[in-house]
Amino acid sequence: MQEKDIFNLLTDESFCNYCLKTNVEDVEYWENWLKENPSERENIESQKALVILLAHETATQVAQNEYRKLQQRIQLSGKNSGKLFPLIRRWGIAASLIISFSLGYYFYHKAQRNQQIASTISNKIVPGNARVMLILANGQKIELNTAASGTVARQSNTTIRKTNDGRIIYDGDSKNILYNTAITARGGKFELTLADGTKVTLDAASSIRYPVSFIGKERKVEITGQVYFEVAHNPAKPFRVLTRGQTIEVLGTHFNVNAYDDEPVIKTTLLEGSVKVNYLGENVLLKPGQQALVKNGISIIRVSAVDPELVVAWKNGLFRFNKTDLLSVMRQIARWYDMEVIYPEALKNTDLFEGSTLRSANVQSILKQLEVTGHVKFEVDGNKIIVRNK
Repeated sequence: MQEKDIFNLLTDESFCNYCLKTNVEDVEYWENWLKENPSERENIESQKALVILLAHETATQVAQNEYRKLQQRIQLSGKNSGKLFPLIRRWGIAASLIISFSLGYYFYHKAQRNQQIASTISNKIVPGNARVMLILANGQKIELNTAASGTVARQSNTTIRKTNDGRIIYDGDSKNILYNTAITARGGKFELTLADGTKVTLDAASSIRYPVSFIGKERKVEITGQVYFEVAHNPAKPFRVLTRGQTIEVLGTHFNVNAYDDEPVIKTTLLEGSVKVNYLGENVLLKPGQQALVKNGISIIRVSAVDPELVVAWKNGLFRFNKTDLLSVMRQIARWYDMEVIYPEALKNTDLFEGSTLRSANVQSILKQLEVTGHVKFEVDGNKIIVRNK
C-alpha cells in the first residue's frame, strides 16, 4: 500500500468508523473489502491499530511530540476523494507519523477496551507491575507492591509512607545513619521520594541504596540499573550518585543514569541544571541535552548531544528507538518483560531500528513489528524469546 493510500485511509471517515466501530455499514464494507483483498490485511490492521491508538488519550502526547518535529517538513494535502474527515489536528498527526516512518516502522499498542486488535498469538506476555522490595536497615524485607497505603515502617524518627498511587515517601529527620535499599524486579518500575525531597524513579531490574535521613555535608546514594533523579536543590549539601566506579555530583537538577551491568557503557544524561561526572580521575561537566558515556576500565569520558526525551522515554511509559541495534532493543525488552533472549550462533542482523510503542503493549505485538522491519524472526517459548535469522 503506497504512502498516499495510507494517508487517505487515516483521513477517510468510512475507514475511521470501521476502526472505531461507530458505523455498522462502514464496518461491514471494510470487512467485505478485506475478504476480497486478503493481501492487504496486514496493512489495514496496522493502520486500524494506529487510528485506535490515536483515539486513546494516553497516546496523545507521543503523537504531538512527533508532529511538532515533523510539521515543518510535511505538507498535508486537504484534497482527498471519498468520504473524509476534516484534517483536524489528531488525524494530521497520524498522517505525519506514517509518512515519517515510511522507511522505518511505527509500533502500535491496543487499549484494553479495543479487544478487536488482539493478535492471533495466544498467551500474550505483558509487562510486570511495580514490583519492588524495600530492605530496611535491620534487614527486614517489605514487598511494597503488596503493602497497603499508609505507614509502611518506622525507623528512628523517620516514617515511611506509601501513597495511594503507590509511591514511597520518607518523612522525618533521623539522627542516626540508617540505610535502606529499594530493588525493582525485572518487569517492574517504582517511584520514591527521599528524605530531602529528591524524587527517584527506578526502571526494571534496578536498585538504590540511600540513607533514611541525610546527615553530614553531603547526600550520597548508590545505584544499579537505570534510575532517573529530580534532585532537591541544596547548595550546602551536594548530592552524589555512585555506580560501577563512577561518581556523579549535583546540587539540584534532573538527570538519568543507565548503568546496567549488561550494557557496554554507563550513560549519564542531563535534562536540567548541571552535573559533574567523575571516572578514574577524569571529570566532565555536562550541560542540558548532553550525555556522558563511560566504558568500563577506560578513563576516557565521551560527551555527545542527545535528545533527552528519547533517553527518559522509559520513565514516561514508552519504548523509543533511534537507530538502535537489535541487541540493545532486545536487552530492553528482556528486562521489561522478564524474559530470556536466545540468539543463533551466527546472528546476521545488522538493522538499526526507529520507532515508538507503549511499554504496556504485549511482547508479541512488538516482536511482530520487529519481524516486519528487520531480517530476523522470533519465537516465544514460555519466558524465552528465540531469535532466528530469516
